[in-house]
Amino acid sequence: FCRYGQMRKNYDIRGNKTMIIHFIVNIICCFALLISGYYMRFHAPKDKEMKMGLRNGHSQSSMEAWKFANETCGKYWLIFAGIALVLNVISFLVYAYVSESWSEMINIFATLSNIGVFCSSTAVTRELQNKFDEKGIPKE
Repeated sequence: FCRYGQMRKNYDIRGNKTMIIHFIVNIICCFALLISGYYMRFHAPKDKEMKMGLRNGHSQSSMEAWKFANETCGKYWLIFAGIALVLNVISFLVYAYVSESWSEMINIFATLSNIGVFCSSTAVTRELQNKFDEKGIPKE
């Protein structure tokens, strides 16, 4: 709703192509992260080479650590990418039908959710350090 309590009569969202391109790129990133998170959570490779997944020294120390790291990171990616997807859709709807200024705020929240996805590897590494020793054996 605009200043006067009426819905914006101008539904022409073609005027600001930057916002539409930003929305499309965010949606593509969200779906890519959702697919990657699903893959890591449920279908991470179980062979010794461990070519795809969360690869760091702690996660590759044992198969148990590898499984834990990928399941945990995949869970985080699914959560953060889902939140980012919902916020992006809300942002676009607000931009298209209500007000441009509010959509920018919601888009900032969606961007913060995307940053959370990329920071998840640090959180998983900390959890690995707390749960496993250097050789990948679970701590008691």
